[in-house]
Amino acid sequence: MPLQTDISFPKEDVSALFRQLKRSEKELGYTMQQSMTFALKLIVRSLAASTRNTKEKERPVRQVASDINKRRLQVFEVTGYYRNGRSKRGPKKLETKTVRAKSIENARRYHAAIPFRGLAKKSWSSAAKAARIAIAVSSGRRPPRLSKRIDYLAAKYGTYNGNLKSKTDPWFRITNTLSYARSAFKGKGKMLPETSLARAGRGMEKAITKKLEKIGAKK
Repeated sequence: MPLQTDISFPKEDVSALFRQLKRSEKELGYTMQQSMTFALKLIVRSLAASTRNTKEKERPVRQVASDINKRRLQVFEVTGYYRNGRSKRGPKKLETKTVRAKSIENARRYHAAIPFRGLAKKSWSSAAKAARIAIAVSSGRRPPRLSKRIDYLAAKYGTYNGNLKSKTDPWFRITNTLSYARSAFKGKGKMLPETSLARAGRGMEKAITKKLEKIGAKK
C-alpha cells in the first residue's frame, strides 16, 4: 500500500504513520482494513484542520429605516462583495444592498451569510463521508437552503475512491477538485498541509495508547 500524493510529505512522517498502522494491527489486533480506515479518518481530519475559513463570518448589517406597512418589515443595508447580476463568474465588487426583514436577526440570517464560507474545509470531510466515515466540520451559521447547497458542493468536490474492505490490499484515494482548495490551506505554522501526515501519525499513536490503557484497566 504505497503512498502517492500531490502534497509533499517528509519521508519520516510517512514512515511514522506506517509504523502506527502496523502497531494497531500488532497490539490491538486490528485487521489491515480497520487500520487503513483509521488512518483515512485521521488524515482527512488533519487536512480539514489545515484549511482555513474566510475570516469574515458574515457581511455587516445596519438598520436604516422602519418600513411602515402591513408586513411590519424594517429596512437594512448589507455591505459585501457581490458579482454583477446573476453572473457566477468574474470579479466581485464591494456593494451595499438594501433588504427588508422583520428583525436584524432575520436580516443577518438570510442576507448576511457569506454563501460558501467553509466549503473548502467541508469538502475534505465530505471525502471521508463518501467512505462512510463521519468527521464533524463546522462551516458556520446559514439558512437551511444554503446549508444543503454547501453539502451538495462539498460532496461534488471532495471525493473518495478505494476499497477498504479488501483483505489483501485495502487502499483509498481522496481527491479535492475545488479550484481554491490548495490556496485555502494555511500558509505557515504547525498546521501546514505538509504536516498532515505527522499530525495523523501522532493522533493514531495517542489513540492506540489510550485504547491499550483501557484494555489494561479492564483486566
